[in-house]
Amino acid sequence: MIWNPNQSDLLSNLILRLKSSEDKTWSYFAQEFLLNNHVEILNSSILISLASEKGKFHGQMWGQSLSELTGIPHRMGLSKIQGQNETHQQKQKNRSQRQALELQLNVDISELENKKVIFVDDVVTTGATLLAAHKALGDPVNFECWSLCYRNPLSIAKSKTK
Repeated sequence: MIWNPNQSDLLSNLILRLKSSEDKTWSYFAQEFLLNNHVEILNSSILISLASEKGKFHGQMWGQSLSELTGIPHRMGLSKIQGQNETHQQKQKNRSQRQALELQLNVDISELENKKVIFVDDVVTTGATLLAAHKALGDPVNFECWSLCYRNPLSIAKSKTK
């Protein structure tokens, strides 16, 4: 689904609630995602999410919900490289700051061999995290991203001009 933060207040409120929630809403949307996207579930797949230093991260909850429904193992296999400027939240960073993101792999690379690697993230905004994940995972050929929603790039440009 496409998210236009300045135009879809209902969806914005829902996403903000999800980001601060650990309830069954994640499971509901994981079920809807799987039904609406007709994903191919292979035994040789693995779900990978970004780990948080501060407890549960919404990408982790999304990955755990998808794992419970599909039986695909989920690993919090990526983290931000220490020392990067983390004084601002992601939404406050400009495009070039987001593109500078580097991630490190926190699982044994052999765990990914001969598998379909599925990076799970709740919202894809600029694609910077997705690109950093692909690189940190060793540029796997069989790679997908399962995201709850994609933020409309035009809404980002509009919000920057206000």
